[in-house]
Amino acid sequence: MWGARASLWALVTFSASLMACWGGWLGWEATRVVPVAAVQPVGGAAYHFLLPATALPAALEPRSDLEGEPARSRLTILEEGRPLGPAHAFHADIVARGAGRYSHWGPGVYFSASDSSDPRTNGRRYLVVYPLFLPQWVAWIGGLAATSLAAVVLLALRSRLTSLPGPAGAAIRKLAEVVGMATIGLVTVAVFGAVGEVVLRAGRPFLNPEWPSTFDPRVGPHLIPGARVRWTNQLDFWNEATVNSLGFLDREPSSEIGGPGACNVTFLGDSFVEAAQVPNEQKFHVLFEERARRQMPERRIVTQAFGYSGTGQLNQLPFYQVFARPARPRVVVLVFVSNDFANNSNVLEAVRNGWHPLRTPRLFARINHDDGSIQLQPIADDWAAHQLALPAAVEAGGALSSVHGTLLKSSYFYAWLWANLKLRFPGIASCIDRGTDLSRVYAARIREIDKLPDYDWGMRGWRYPRDLDLDAMFGATGEVPAAFTEAWDYTAFALDLLSAEAAKDEATVVALLSTSLSTPLPTEARELGGRSWGRRTALERLVRMLDASGIPYVDQQAYLDSIGVDSDAAHFRHDGHWSPEGHRYAAEALLKLFEQNPRLCAP
Repeated sequence: MWGARASLWALVTFSASLMACWGGWLGWEATRVVPVAAVQPVGGAAYHFLLPATALPAALEPRSDLEGEPARSRLTILEEGRPLGPAHAFHADIVARGAGRYSHWGPGVYFSASDSSDPRTNGRRYLVVYPLFLPQWVAWIGGLAATSLAAVVLLALRSRLTSLPGPAGAAIRKLAEVVGMATIGLVTVAVFGAVGEVVLRAGRPFLNPEWPSTFDPRVGPHLIPGARVRWTNQLDFWNEATVNSLGFLDREPSSEIGGPGACNVTFLGDSFVEAAQVPNEQKFHVLFEERARRQMPERRIVTQAFGYSGTGQLNQLPFYQVFARPARPRVVVLVFVSNDFANNSNVLEAVRNGWHPLRTPRLFARINHDDGSIQLQPIADDWAAHQLALPAAVEAGGALSSVHGTLLKSSYFYAWLWANLKLRFPGIASCIDRGTDLSRVYAARIREIDKLPDYDWGMRGWRYPRDLDLDAMFGATGEVPAAFTEAWDYTAFALDLLSAEAAKDEATVVALLSTSLSTPLPTEARELGGRSWGRRTALERLVRMLDASGIPYVDQQAYLDSIGVDSDAAHFRHDGHWSPEGHRYAAEALLKLFEQNPRLCAP
């Protein structure tokens, strides 16, 4: 039999393991008063406050809603003791409709008063009630420890149990062998996982990305001013940054902007300009400013950037009108990447994002097929209520997917394993998490769009997923479906609009063409759909558009070729965005354009 010390050790260990499981899965409830000073307006009826992270007990954390788990949070807001709701609301609905809607997202809460009044001045007391959890990896370790301990106890009693005669003794002996092997396996996995977890936690600043965005009906989605952004692909970069007062990942606007003698160079683009992968001091527009001031001090160049992921030039037009124009830019730099053409199409972005093509959260345009004219399609305040439905078979996850999601958001080691699995074995990854298989999602959305009145023509001839994808299709050299030819028209339309807007302010538009426009597809991808594909097809067509609009441009790939640098050196190993070296090359290429065009920012 076990001695007293061993029994006490087993009892303490088992109790601690159960507490770890409780803290990781059930949590302990906390109640906090929402200080008026912590509440910030977002727009419309929506307000935002950060949960008091400094007041949380050590190692405990709240759990917010996340992409893929839109109802994960168990947080409740009380207004004068009465719960607000509904919870888990779309942020656009909180802005537009208010009436008590709220959402726990990232480190803070978006909410509205019950009557959509201003919670800073309506005199009501707000409480927030939410559970605090131990990190779920602690719960998993606790569960493994409890299971292993139970197995050890069973093995310790084996000599007594296996002495039973007859079939019962034989069965128990067999069970003991199985339990012994399982225990060895569990302990090995637990030790390997625990060591990996400790090592990765010691070397990485955070686990889960945080993307605190909001919806502004003037410009569409952008980041919450003053919020914290965390971004990682779990392999190449972990970057944390603070959103500036305008709602973008850039420095605070310089006091020199708009001042006498200063030349404001404004950058518009998508995630390449947003550059959430690197800190501000490594971003290409900042490097460009520093180098321009050293090499061309007489021009007194100062820069600011307005970039947001997934936007094309049409979507970026409101960025210029609302945020850039008041700072009186002299030069506007449009940064083009390979996905911009699809980003300019309301139909193709409906496939990518699940929006209704006529009710979009970004500015788009529509062609009048009677006369060929193009009209702007305004931003829809109620876009969230008109998204495309997906069949249950596409959305379903199952128990395995649930366990996967829990581990992914709680374990550094599992997140690292998963990032590598997606890269090396995407087929296996799609069996675990259907969300990684975009071909299923896109194909389902295409079918939904085909059902809409007057939209079945757009996708005709696109045999996805047995064909080139949304962005690669623009490199096809033959005939393509109408939705793609219209995207070219929308891109040209956007160039004309941006040039006209800049001309009103006596600003010059130039373009930086990223290496992504020249990146070759894998051979197997180029053979999809039996289409011919050219590495520079999209780039050459874009260049013709820029020439027709009189917009000077610089080709980053051509610059790299001129200095003997391979394009792979410009982006992260496991991510197509610019690495710090890529940002430096982009700044150098743009500086060449300014040197060749002395009138840009001429004093």
